[in-house]
Amino acid sequence: MKKELQKKLFTKYKKIFRQHTLSPMKSCMAWGIECGDGWYKIIDKMCEGIQDYVDVMEIKQVEARQVKQKFGSLRVYYSPFETMIDAIVNEASMLSEITCEECGSKKKVKKYTVNQVWISPRCIKCMKGDQ
Repeated sequence: MKKELQKKLFTKYKKIFRQHTLSPMKSCMAWGIECGDGWYKIIDKMCEGIQDYVDVMEIKQVEARQVKQKFGSLRVYYSPFETMIDAIVNEASMLSEITCEECGSKKKVKKYTVNQVWISPRCIKCMKGDQ
């Protein structure tokens, strides 16, 4: 994800992304958000839901440990575990599978092998751009 989009998320959700300032030896968030820009809105909505739940229920602050694309979907590792937070994260992951990782389109999205290594959900327009 582009640095300016990450910065918006890190600023808006300071508590969730507190670990992004730690060294890579302490947190994978040091590497930033490791996915395409097309998932920005999904991550933003997910974080909004997480922070709202934490604030309303007055539970221990949830912190992201890693946010990335893996096997064609959004993966979010966080702590501490909370069942409702897990449901919010799972919903975001399911949405990512039908959303182009590059542009955010939901039209004609399929999982493609990119660079003969990574599986990524892409719309036809973005897939043609990779060839």
